[in-house]
Amino acid sequence: MLMNSYKKQIFINAPIEKVFDFHMDTNNLLRITPRDINFKIISMNDISGVGYKVVLEIRKFYFIRSILEVEITDCIKNELMHDIQRKGIFKYWFQKRFFKVENEGTILT
Repeated sequence: MLMNSYKKQIFINAPIEKVFDFHMDTNNLLRITPRDINFKIISMNDISGVGYKVVLEIRKFYFIRSILEVEITDCIKNELMHDIQRKGIFKYWFQKRFFKVENEGTILT
């Protein structure tokens, strides 16, 4: 099976602890989602790290509605976070995020 992949690396001028904690807080998705996508958190469990699940409702143009269920499958504080789509619009979606200190900031891959 052929899978498409996308890789991006950015430097964030903030300590790794702040960058990692920002990505662990589902509410921050609202801050980084493009404004033309209406985004709502339907539910999330109380687990922090591996096993954390969130269900999101995403609306594009206010009439295209999708439900996305995501689960964190691997998490090492200030190092990595992996999540997978359990239900949603993609046939398969797995996201890996790696965090690394560089200078006085953080590299996020």
